[in-house]
Amino acid sequence: MNSSNYYIVIIGVGTLKISKNKLLSIFLVFCILLKFNFTNEIKDDSDFSDDLQINASMSQKWAFDTGNFIESTPAAADLNADGYLEIVFGSNDNKIYCINHLGAHLWNYTTSGDVVSSASIADIDSDGYLEILIGSNDNYLYCLNSTGSLIWSFNTGGDVLSSPAIADLNNDGLLEIIVGTANSLNCLFSNGTVFWSSSEIYVYTSPVIADMNNDGYQDVVIVDHMSVRIIGNDNSWDSHFEMSESISPVIADVDQDGLKDILVIGDSYNGGGLYCLELSGDDFSISDIKWFYPINYDYSHPSPVVGVLDNDGTYEIIVCKYQNEILTCLDHLGVVEWEEGLLDVMELYYSSPALADIDNNGYLDIIVPFESSIWCYNNNGGYITAFHTVNLWLSSPIVVDIDLDGFSEILIGLGDDLVCIGLSGVTSYGSSQWSTLYGSIFHTGHADRDSDYLDDLTEEFYGTDKNNNDTDIDLLLDMEELFTYQTDPLNNDTDSDLLLDGVESFEYYTNPLNNDTDADNLNDWDEIFKYSSNPLSNDSDSDDLLDWDEINIYGTNLTNSDTDLDGLQDGEEILTYSTDPLLYDTDFDGYSDSLEISEGTDPLDPFDYPEHTTITLPPVTVTPPPITAIPPPTTITHNNTITITVETGIIITTTAITAAIILSTIVILSRKRRK
Repeated sequence: MNSSNYYIVIIGVGTLKISKNKLLSIFLVFCILLKFNFTNEIKDDSDFSDDLQINASMSQKWAFDTGNFIESTPAAADLNADGYLEIVFGSNDNKIYCINHLGAHLWNYTTSGDVVSSASIADIDSDGYLEILIGSNDNYLYCLNSTGSLIWSFNTGGDVLSSPAIADLNNDGLLEIIVGTANSLNCLFSNGTVFWSSSEIYVYTSPVIADMNNDGYQDVVIVDHMSVRIIGNDNSWDSHFEMSESISPVIADVDQDGLKDILVIGDSYNGGGLYCLELSGDDFSISDIKWFYPINYDYSHPSPVVGVLDNDGTYEIIVCKYQNEILTCLDHLGVVEWEEGLLDVMELYYSSPALADIDNNGYLDIIVPFESSIWCYNNNGGYITAFHTVNLWLSSPIVVDIDLDGFSEILIGLGDDLVCIGLSGVTSYGSSQWSTLYGSIFHTGHADRDSDYLDDLTEEFYGTDKNNNDTDIDLLLDMEELFTYQTDPLNNDTDSDLLLDGVESFEYYTNPLNNDTDADNLNDWDEIFKYSSNPLSNDSDSDDLLDWDEINIYGTNLTNSDTDLDGLQDGEEILTYSTDPLLYDTDFDGYSDSLEISEGTDPLDPFDYPEHTTITLPPVTVTPPPITAIPPPTTITHNNTITITVETGIIITTTAITAAIILSTIVILSRKRRK
């Protein structure tokens, strides 16, 4: 017996001698059973709603390296109106970065402190171009233009850890900027001057915006060290609700009673939980607690997110339980709809999730960042896919289609890198009601119900429909109209040329802001449908005559450079030779204008025409039948070559044939006589 083919297996306190083949078989059976049990466990804990989700996977598309940790949540917007989204974020290397959709560096701006704040992006001065608002731990709030140049900066007097919110507080049609610091809350006009400032407020979370008392003006909702506070739009009133160690709130009318609700996690000293508050009077009272959901946490906690997950028309609230690692979905009354824990290891939640339909099945999915991985769950809490790494996530994710390929990308800070994660195994992406931190790049704390990258509050400012991402039904998203194409989101034909703005942008490539794109005095619609000319060229047939002039002055064909087919372009006839572009022979002398010009005669003078014009006809070759004939004695032979005219050849041939027939007849008759 060869002992090398056997193994000693220790089981409990005894031993068992097993052959190598048997051990291999046992191992394979064990692996199969293990795989079966694990797979069943996943399926039991998960509610897969379609095959796309089962096949979905995530992988890194690119990473952009900075000099230090990235705690700033990225913001994405079309800054240069090229149709693609640029990404703006801060790093603890003191810089504000802007990169393109491929992860290539566009510009950076250097501050004097860590940039933990997340950028808000808006057209604050109504000039049609986006500005970037972001704070730094050097005490300054910076306003940059789309190319990274400083417009203005504001000294807040303290580190700017939170993200600015942008909204119109005084109903003047212009946006204000609200930013908190370690010792104040500041409201600024679009030029960086102070509208109002409230000192001695420790604001370490981001402000959100809502009309809490229904007076028609937007108020500011913040969390300081010991309370939730509502500050009136002009800082004329202040309402408190005592709550220790609270997190940045979000705003939603969760019960659809017409009043805004504040969803805030706080009161950690008393166990902590999620509060739903609704202001009923001039000041908060205990009766303003609509419901409470206990969480039991001791540390900082990510903010909740809201969205319509099951398409029933009411909001659900997603909460990450920090300590026991459970993802919880609550209905609008605070009742648990489902809970889901991690499937493999226990990790900490550092940042808020995002809500987006990553597989376009009509339901929102939940993208949840953990300490070193990102997990995707469907609307029922079923596991979809995950992306793992060894580094720490410190920022919250955003979910957008940055490269216009029809698929969502996930952008998040991973250690020193901003990472772009792509999704495969899906056909396209759907709605995205909470694509980024605080709901949108305006950071108002409201959801984006129609997924046009304008949150519901910002849609009120622009007058667009928060339930329709294309308010004027012109095939352009409201956000695209405002900041990419600068068209009117309330008018589907901004330039009044009878072409939809979206059709101009994507089909004909005409300018939706100009009804005569090529400046030829012809309406774009007329060029396309009436004249079949090119609306992008003022000279459609390249004959040096403007399209309008051809129609209204010369009567020539604007799609044919030589209307009269005389070999001269219409522009040549009119501008150079003064001939009639509608006549083949301007002077009626029987010769075309182009022939007269080439021969040097005057195409305008009927008595001046080419006199000695030789017309060379192509040679005609006649091949005679293959009969050899002896030429008559009069035929002259040169160089042993016999020259026979056509007429002579025909006579000879006819004679020969006749002679042959006569000779044949004689022979036949002669034979008959002999018989």
